Amino acid sequence: MKGQEMSEWKADNGVMVSVDRNTLTIRQIGGDGLRLIAVINDSDTLGQIGAELQRQADYRQSLEGGVEE
Repeated sequence: MKGQEMSEWKADNGVMVSVDRNTLTIRQIGGDGLRLIAVINDSDTLGQIGAELQRQADYRQSLEGGVEE
């Protein structure tokens, strides 16, 4: 599909997160293969997740020496 990009991240703990357009998919990789944890495609929920991630990033940055404005 032209114009659509997919981003994917894999954490050390075996959790795989992918974002494709307006859908967030969370999977866990284990001994029995890939297991689906959640698929979130509601824009309000995605907005809340994004806002919380930004708050956490801002907090971590403030601990590391302050937020630059």
